[in-house]
Amino acid sequence: MNLTSKEITTISSILQKADGAAMKTIVDMFNEARKIKNSISSIEFQVGQNVYFINKKAGRIEGKIVKKLRTNIQLKTSAGQLWRVTPSLLKRA
Repeated sequence: MNLTSKEITTISSILQKADGAAMKTIVDMFNEARKIKNSISSIEFQVGQNVYFINKKAGRIEGKIVKKLRTNIQLKTSAGQLWRVTPSLLKRA
C-alpha cells in the first residue's frame, strides 16, 4: 500500500508537533509495525528459493536463499557472495 501525498503531509505535521514522549511512542509504533511486516514477508520465502532485491549501488542482486535468520534472510549469489537482506525487500525471481 502506498500513502497519498495528503497522508504523508498529515504524518509530517504530526511529527512536527510531537514532543519527546510522543516521538518515542511514534518510534515504538513504527518499529513494531516494521517487525510485523518483516515477519509476514519472511513466511513467504523458503530455503532454496530464488529471489532478488534492488541494491542502490549494485542494482538487481539475484540469489538463492540459504538461511532464514531471526530478522533477515541470507542469500547466496551465483558469484558466491552472501547477503543478509530484510524480507520486505525481497521478491521472487
